[in-house]
Amino acid sequence: MAFPRPIGRRIRAGAWWPQAEDAPIVSALVAAAGVLVLTLTLPRGFVLPGLSILLIAVAFGLAALSGAGPDGRPSVSRYVSAALAFIGFGAALMTDPEPMLSLLEGSRRTP
Repeated sequence: MAFPRPIGRRIRAGAWWPQAEDAPIVSALVAAAGVLVLTLTLPRGFVLPGLSILLIAVAFGLAALSGAGPDGRPSVSRYVSAALAFIGFGAALMTDPEPMLSLLEGSRRTP
């Protein structure tokens, strides 16, 4: 695994915020933290829909922010965003529609 910055180089005082080359690592950590929060807070029937929305949103955001590398090849961020989108679409396909239908039907109340 390649490090985003050379280990021997000192980090400047103003560069404590993640830089553009840290985007794959930061997005993977955000997705992992989101998965943990969704798993612990949502009911069992809503974890996969919430997970799919989160992963697809992070993947599209990362793909929008990533550009081509210096040599014209796609950056690593594109590959990470593709993997996150693939996992998000897989979670959406495995979702059971019954809890979602009950949630939508519960919001329709007739007087």
